[in-house]
Amino acid sequence: MRILLVLTIATALAAGLAAGAHASPRSDGHSVALARMVQLAESKIGTVALGRNSDKGGFIDTQVEAPFGFRGKPWCAMFVSWAARTAGVRFYSANAVGRGVKPTMLYGASVARIYDWASNAGLARGRMYLAQPGDLVIFDSPATSSRYDHIGIVVEPASGGVIHVVAGDNINPRQPHGHRGVFETTDHTSSKVLVGYVALSAARGVG
Repeated sequence: MRILLVLTIATALAAGLAAGAHASPRSDGHSVALARMVQLAESKIGTVALGRNSDKGGFIDTQVEAPFGFRGKPWCAMFVSWAARTAGVRFYSANAVGRGVKPTMLYGASVARIYDWASNAGLARGRMYLAQPGDLVIFDSPATSSRYDHIGIVVEPASGGVIHVVAGDNINPRQPHGHRGVFETTDHTSSKVLVGYVALSAARGVG
């Protein structure tokens, strides 16, 4: 009986080591940074642009748009970049191998550019992906010819076919005809306007 128990434990340990060898390296620091990004995004809920995309002298103007040199432009991607940059979200992409690979920081003013970056990094996911907090979700507006029109931050695990998203340059769900700003929406994962995700939670952390 004792020999059988020892063999069972040894087998379990070997299986665990094998699984660990094939798992993507993760870092608690990366998870903490993603959680901080979510908290930062949520802390700005209710911040509005005074015009279509104008917030002269305010948070949107000085912190979100100014680093890119853009004003009066769609700023949802810039808001995501602000949250990631401020939270210190730095990571190796899923495609990074070997030594000497520099960590990446998400930074972009264009939704399409962010999604292209994610595709090259091995972090783009389709509509069936089960989103986690800190992941990004991309939407397609039927009113434009572009496929990548809007981006937001997933703030709760996907559940029951819905995701909770905080996004900049967003329509206030309680006042659809009011000023655009940072608002949280509940979106159905089966929505035809949902294009896909950027799985930041699947990236390889760097500390």
